[in-house]
Amino acid sequence: MTQASDNEDFVKAAQAWLGVKVDGWAGGETLAAFLEKTGRTVLAQAAQAGEDPNDALLAVELERDEGFVPYAYQDSRGFWTIGIGRLIDKAKGGRITREEALYLKRNDIARFKAELDKAAPWWRTLDAVRQRAVLNMTFNLGSGWITPGHPKAWPNTVKLIREGKYAAAADAILANKVWVGQVGDRARRIAAQIRTGK
Repeated sequence: MTQASDNEDFVKAAQAWLGVKVDGWAGGETLAAFLEKTGRTVLAQAAQAGEDPNDALLAVELERDEGFVPYAYQDSRGFWTIGIGRLIDKAKGGRITREEALYLKRNDIARFKAELDKAAPWWRTLDAVRQRAVLNMTFNLGSGWITPGHPKAWPNTVKLIREGKYAAAADAILANKVWVGQVGDRARRIAAQIRTGK
């Protein structure tokens, strides 16, 4: 089965669920019915959460009209945008607030903890300070540095940390001149946390 016919089958199933003409074409009638059906759900959720129902419907309409893109992209006019039409192009006054950045950071921390739990579950046996140091490195490098067999793994440093040879692990971190050159004092602070647990 081709991708086009898979999409057509999906649209037909959605049309049957919506109670509109089943033709496999996601035209205006299908989109209007979808908005109507999901709009009722959105209104019920908004009422339960004490939100403005009109804002809740607008949010659905904006996602329909703007789309959702989970990374920075240039919109139709060349402006840097992210998410659901969120302008982030500095030249056009776009930005995120500190509160939004903190929200993203909290999500990133949770995601990296989950990645570490999968790649190197032993990291949870470290004391709190060393756990933070490992998370800080993962925030900067991604979980590849601690993942066995990964092309960007730091196997010697990881082995030393895992074995509790913290002074040698700190030295190994500082010996990575490329990374130290990129992050400067951050590498020295992390190495000190690994070395001392303070």
